[in-house]
Amino acid sequence: MRTRLLSVALGLALPLAAWAADPPGRVGRLAEVTGNAWLSTAAGGERASAPVNRPLTQGDRLSTDVGARLAVQIGSAELRLAERSDITFTRLDDTHIEINLAAGSLAVRVREPELAREVLVRTPDAVLTPQGAGLARVDRFGRGSFAWAVEGQWQVQGAQGGWQMLGAGQRLELWRDAAGREQIAAATLPHTADTFERWAREGDVVYSSGDASFAPEISPEMTGVQDLNRYGSWRNSDDYGSIWFPSRVAVGWAPYSMGQWAWVAPWGWTWVDAMPWGFAPFHYGRWVQINNQWGWTPGTYTPRPTYAPALVGAMSGVFANSPNTRPSGVWRPLAPGQTYVPAYRASSGYTRTLNAPMLGGAAVGALGGVVANPRPLTQPRQNPLTGRPNPLRPGALIEATPAAGSQSGLSNGGINPGSIRPYTPPVAPPARMISPAQQPLLTAPLQQSPQREAPRVVAPNREVITREAPAAPSRDDRTDRARDIR
Repeated sequence: MRTRLLSVALGLALPLAAWAADPPGRVGRLAEVTGNAWLSTAAGGERASAPVNRPLTQGDRLSTDVGARLAVQIGSAELRLAERSDITFTRLDDTHIEINLAAGSLAVRVREPELAREVLVRTPDAVLTPQGAGLARVDRFGRGSFAWAVEGQWQVQGAQGGWQMLGAGQRLELWRDAAGREQIAAATLPHTADTFERWAREGDVVYSSGDASFAPEISPEMTGVQDLNRYGSWRNSDDYGSIWFPSRVAVGWAPYSMGQWAWVAPWGWTWVDAMPWGFAPFHYGRWVQINNQWGWTPGTYTPRPTYAPALVGAMSGVFANSPNTRPSGVWRPLAPGQTYVPAYRASSGYTRTLNAPMLGGAAVGALGGVVANPRPLTQPRQNPLTGRPNPLRPGALIEATPAAGSQSGLSNGGINPGSIRPYTPPVAPPARMISPAQQPLLTAPLQQSPQREAPRVVAPNREVITREAPAAPSRDDRTDRARDIR
């Protein structure tokens, strides 16, 4: 019988009364930071420096100083924020990705067409939604917003109801004139990409959902997998399928040994790794040790993998369920077949979904609730993915007592090296089914509510929509904003 591993989860719980529902299975990742970037959370408190690999969730706010920029990954989607910019994740869960741009410039890349219906970008003047895969840029300056459909088709809706469909290369401006009336102007004039836009395009060469060099078990919606090919290599295992090995780690390195613990609600204590690739392998899948080298396996393919704050088990030490008491002691990375039981409040269905990629469809059991006293790690006797005897010896999981920025020692142990062979890319990636469809998006051309007048064409390349007859032209700050963007 498979032994349940009651792991500390090291997303140690908030009080029971604080959580009435399962936490989201999808998170964002702060993937790149240049210059001074700041993070404020929904829990309140002063803003703090935003570290790379920090998980992001609903209510988090990011801002950049002069000369700074940052990149965020959310599954297969990517956001890039320019200097002097400010965004808030007003909703980030399993069905919605909603971002509010308060100031500055934001680029949004949607790679998977199925994800388009879940993404929304809002400014005080407009709401931008993709109609499929594509790249868009949104700017918010002064009293207005600008939107570019760099690639693909995007719908832009004004704050007072007017909306337009933008094709690749089209640009839309939304603002309020001196009398406070909404104005929407569409133009097809040539646009020259600036430094920020060119940087936003750089991410496209990093990851492609159809790239056969990725393991077939990898879903494009697993946040953080984009960096694995740059920092390691894949090999096939008869026991665990595809295993990824980091290529640039110090001798004696072990998982969860170089980084820090951060309190991230609603999960609690969360591991933030120091490696540039250190997100997906620490929040999904399991680790194994082969010939004294650690490798990471994602388990079986899952369209929408569920995020975990740290897939480790506690061996000894202090693991309090309080944001004021940082974890200390000994912990180990979980191995394939070892069940992760959250320390935060979660249903049995959530726990099954989280562990499904590593259990080969086997039942997890009626797990849930809060685990306050983690038990010692035990090794399952059978490999849940193959049914054969488990090749991992108990000694293969190494105890570590790491502190932030330190390294832990390794002992010998591992699986039969003869079961490892060079990675063979699949002929084609597996079919990917995204979550059930949400409400359909509007795809009609530019229109207004019945009580409003139809738009008046005033120039070949420009349309203007107003809620009432326009007054005499008055000088506003649109010229200055356009010059700032150029």
